[in-house]
Amino acid sequence: MIAPGRNDPCPCGSGRKYKKCCLLRAWRAPAYTREDRERALERLTNHATRKEVREEVGCLRKAFWGECPDLAEVERRLGPDVCREIAFRMLFHIGLDADLNGTTLVADLLHRDGARIPAGERAFLEQAGRSCLRLYRVHDVTPASGMTLEEIGTGVSEWVSERAATGDLVSWDLLAARLLPGLEGGLQMEGDGIVFPHTQLDRILAEWDRAFAAARESAPGADEVSLRKRTGYVYHHLWLSLVAFPPMPQILTPEGDALEVGTSRFEVDDAEAFRSALSRHAAFTEGDGETWLCKEGDRILAHLRWEGEGRLCVESLSRERLGHVRSLLKQAAGDLVRYRSTRYVSPEDAIAQRDAASPSSTIPAEGLPPEVQASLAKQFLDKHYREWPDLPVPALGNRTPRNAARDPRSRRRLVGLLMGFENMEARSAKSGGEPYDFGWLWRELELEHP
Repeated sequence: MIAPGRNDPCPCGSGRKYKKCCLLRAWRAPAYTREDRERALERLTNHATRKEVREEVGCLRKAFWGECPDLAEVERRLGPDVCREIAFRMLFHIGLDADLNGTTLVADLLHRDGARIPAGERAFLEQAGRSCLRLYRVHDVTPASGMTLEEIGTGVSEWVSERAATGDLVSWDLLAARLLPGLEGGLQMEGDGIVFPHTQLDRILAEWDRAFAAARESAPGADEVSLRKRTGYVYHHLWLSLVAFPPMPQILTPEGDALEVGTSRFEVDDAEAFRSALSRHAAFTEGDGETWLCKEGDRILAHLRWEGEGRLCVESLSRERLGHVRSLLKQAAGDLVRYRSTRYVSPEDAIAQRDAASPSSTIPAEGLPPEVQASLAKQFLDKHYREWPDLPVPALGNRTPRNAARDPRSRRRLVGLLMGFENMEARSAKSGGEPYDFGWLWRELELEHP
């Protein structure tokens, strides 16, 4: 009889794939119990407080955190309970992912106390000591059961038994995790995984590659697992900078300038002469008599409006645009307009001012029925994505998705975009509703769904 493949139907007749059913039971369970694992982790934590290793662990903590926010800042922003959990995870990962006088904390524990550690606890420590954090892409999440994890770089996929984390994960999430033989067979995650949005893949790979190259240079004879242990901290640093304390995204104008909401004020003595001067200049288009647009081609550079008798306000979205509009005003109106002041507001401050001026309590509680909202949202998305294949996309080098699909060099980036769309929709659907089905778009672009 030929053994079934991992993705074949299970021969037991359950209807599940073999890798998610009897293959799990066929794999050999580890030589330790849940209680052995808990006692081993407690033993490892206690070992870190020993006088003879305390100083080294302190140095490791400092090296681990580097320039990331310190624990006091983490506690202030995330809360003391989360901080204690991070501190515990940090200690555990340091024990496995950093050197302690040429070895790891867990190896140091086994070296000092190995003969006195019960067999089950020792088996867990030895197994954990051979593991390291790796980066995976999440597939096929089955709530309260498990998921398929595809290792980034190798493309190797493994079914992982997991109950708790499947409630928060969706397909195409990125997950830095440590996999060990499961207590009930198969593989399972050891400790908490570190979850990243799919859009951060290039940033994560660039940071990790840089750290891995530095580790290889400092330890030229080390094997891959040892080098991965030395670079495990990268995932924690990136989690803090990308997820826990994400930076405000840099917003640019089409010209590539930083977006700043700028407001300049002018004085005008003769309003009628000023209006007449603006009407003769190609850059200015009158609105309702109280407002104008300053344009170049189809691009709106600024809005102009009266604030009162003889007072003109000009608003634009960058310092460069506003400076250019001031020059155009001088060309059009000359001495009829006199500059007085300019004020700039960052996007963060503009959002804060908007939120303060528009409290949520002013928003009516009643609205459209959920099914109507869902239908309207689907119509909007359908219209948008029907046009999208033939629109230039900056992330594709201003190529259209249809053209990018025919170019092997651009296809990978296009596939990443579509995976990002699906990931975003699946995550949004966690709060209710159905995620948008992009299946037709993959077929439209003649792309194979991963």
